Amino acid sequence: IFLIFLFFAWGAEFILTKSYQFIVYDLTQSKQMVSLIGPVISVAFIVFGCFAGTIVDAISRKFFIYLKLYGSMAIIVLMYVAHYFDALSIYMMFGFILIRAVFSVFGGATQNSAFYDVVGSKDIALWISRRSILLDITSMVAFLGVSLILESIYLSLLICTGLLLVATFLFNRLQYKDGNIPFQGENGETLPQHLRDRLRGFVNLCRTNRILLALLVFAFVKTSLIYWPMSSGVLFKFGVESPQTQKLYLYVTIIMDMVTIASVFVLGKWTKEFTIKAFVFGTFISGVGIALFGLSTSTMVSIACLAILYIGLAISQMANSFLLRMELPEQYRTQGLAFSVVPYYTADFVSGVTFAVLIPYFSNDALLQGAGVALMGVCLLYGLYSKRLHRLA
Repeated sequence: IFLIFLFFAWGAEFILTKSYQFIVYDLTQSKQMVSLIGPVISVAFIVFGCFAGTIVDAISRKFFIYLKLYGSMAIIVLMYVAHYFDALSIYMMFGFILIRAVFSVFGGATQNSAFYDVVGSKDIALWISRRSILLDITSMVAFLGVSLILESIYLSLLICTGLLLVATFLFNRLQYKDGNIPFQGENGETLPQHLRDRLRGFVNLCRTNRILLALLVFAFVKTSLIYWPMSSGVLFKFGVESPQTQKLYLYVTIIMDMVTIASVFVLGKWTKEFTIKAFVFGTFISGVGIALFGLSTSTMVSIACLAILYIGLAISQMANSFLLRMELPEQYRTQGLAFSVVPYYTADFVSGVTFAVLIPYFSNDALLQGAGVALMGVCLLYGLYSKRLHRLA
């Protein structure tokens, strides 16, 4: 039931994320504005991500899952009403995106933590693989749905509302019981003191756990160079200007989800554990794919290059999920899962703003090539640095 719940919740998420791009372009006809969607979303995760997990565990995981579901539905309905009355502006659109992102900060990490509550500690790699496969199947179905309504893209908002209603019904059926211990205020401790102490404890954990620290730092560097190429660079390469090129982009994305499913299935079946080296190796493969994608001149070659990118991404994402689950103690799990997205979204902000500034001066292909080469270079430097640390140890 929990996985089916995720299917509908993620379906709404994917449809809405892609709809953001097309709606913003419809409102502004600007590639720079499309590139700024990521930074706007990132602001919420950067501001609240450091302590969101602590707040969730101090109150209730179930409450914050419901908050994300109902809060998202309210924002989506307001967005559609504003469009219906021809009152939706780019400023209002970015405001809606930002507010909904705040709900996602608290609800996203809570969903991940609840998943581990339901799964337990047995066959973690296998269950992460199954969840990843479901994620990509959901992505395929969602993007196919978006491709069918591109000429009436605002209908996607009503579809998302319906999907979230079904997700809410399923979560009710699950009868999920909170896996956290709510804050009791024992010995006169106040909630702000509790939050401060938990944050200090988590910072100390990151400082003493070399694997966790390397994962968080490298995640920031990786995403700074990979976010814009995947979110906007690919869209601009295939064409954002017409429904026909937009459909091509969505169909290619669906093919990439198939590549990811195959990769994750193989990894989940044959790999029992992952290391930080696997994370770096997967990132290097993605860099190769991005650089080659920037050099490609035909659709078929571009698809092959993107397949390389997504295979590397599957490796790094599986390694990331596995290492977070293994390295985060139960008392810091939700907090760690919430905090783990801060490097990603900080990198999203840096990536989106940087490439938005560079777009007027460089071609899309040049930016893709530069990002891919830089990503490979970072991976090689990290490999040399880790060997040096090993020798020193």
